[in-house]
Amino acid sequence: MPEFSQRLVIHEAGHAIVAHALDCRVLSAQVSDAGGEVVFLPPGSLLDHVAILVAGDVAVCLLAGRVEIDRHKPDQRRIAELVRHLSAVDQAAVVAAAERKAEAVLMANWGRVLRLSDRLRCTGRLTEEEILAIVR
Repeated sequence: MPEFSQRLVIHEAGHAIVAHALDCRVLSAQVSDAGGEVVFLPPGSLLDHVAILVAGDVAVCLLAGRVEIDRHKPDQRRIAELVRHLSAVDQAAVVAAAERKAEAVLMANWGRVLRLSDRLRCTGRLTEEEILAIVR
């Protein structure tokens, strides 16, 4: 099993931890040479959905100690689809609020982020049950 970069596994762990903390069912997390993916059932709230999508970038930012967030293009495309019905001002407000929410959740659960990312780095894939065992 290849070792995956810390940036990649932290990014995916960020999505999974925030989704779980916002009461979404996280079905799986996986990483490969092509990238990563977390499969979750979407929340009912637009803000929570955007928070989950920005959580990967926010987690990487927290890991690196940077203030400015590097934008992951696939996540940004999904966010753009979710907020396209809003005005540009409202889009920016939703994304900013989602980033703050994701950061608060990640900081409160940083130990879980690290445990999940370590396990994901070793295995490449985690099932719903394995994720729950780590985050509980």
